[in-house]
Amino acid sequence: MSDFLFDDEQLFTGDPLNPDLKQVCPPSVISELNPSERIDRVGKLVDQANEIVDMAWEKESGGRMRAAWCVLFSGGNDSTVLAHMMRGRVDHAVHANTTIGVEETRQFVRDTCKNWNLNLIERVAPISYRELVIDRGFPGPAMHYKVVAP
Repeated sequence: MSDFLFDDEQLFTGDPLNPDLKQVCPPSVISELNPSERIDRVGKLVDQANEIVDMAWEKESGGRMRAAWCVLFSGGNDSTVLAHMMRGRVDHAVHANTTIGVEETRQFVRDTCKNWNLNLIERVAPISYRELVIDRGFPGPAMHYKVVAP
């Protein structure tokens, strides 16, 4: 029994096969879709994501032209999905090597970009994380007063 008068599924009035920006479709509704319907839904969500990027650019660009579009690509699950979704519209993927990551993840980013024919910009932090911790202490609120430009 729910603590609420209505659950999300009862309140949802949208169409799970035509997602919109006004209402989030509850997982319980999506779970009822067959595999073909789910594939169709994902395609529409990807189209919607591209429309959101276009709307954001139009609203925030102030009429400026863009030199290039980049997607940040850490190699984690979320950024891999985002890079996959945006790979057809961006000029470069950008990977920040913080010096504390896993080399296999960095190689995954390199290999994935190569397989996708996506230009990769990889930059290494000028000071290693280890050096920063030794010099300034572990990051966090207690150390914010110590963070100064080198």
